[in-house]
Amino acid sequence: MSEVANRIPRPATIKGHHQRALIKALSLAGVVSTTAAGIFTYFYVYKLHYQHRTWWANFDHQARIERIKENEKVFFDKWEYFWRTGTWVGAGNIQPPALPEGTHYGDNPRLFREQ
Repeated sequence: MSEVANRIPRPATIKGHHQRALIKALSLAGVVSTTAAGIFTYFYVYKLHYQHRTWWANFDHQARIERIKENEKVFFDKWEYFWRTGTWVGAGNIQPPALPEGTHYGDNPRLFREQ
């Protein structure tokens, strides 16, 4: 260190008003962070998890599987058409126009095996 730095008086410890202010600030920070963590845990972990659990419990999984099965060919045809032409064919299960003759369709893995 330089001569100038050595001449600046520095306290070795925090005392008096500075110590009290630091204790108050750290205490307040601890209380605020604990409160915020509790609120976050209640609303975004406990409550949201409970809502997800009740939502999925009431979900008709078999109906969803059947709906996906019956629309899977249309879904893959739409993506194939988009991949080949760059044009998206609307929302929903709309059958895209046929691709030109001789177009090689991708052999993509399907969600459900055709039997």
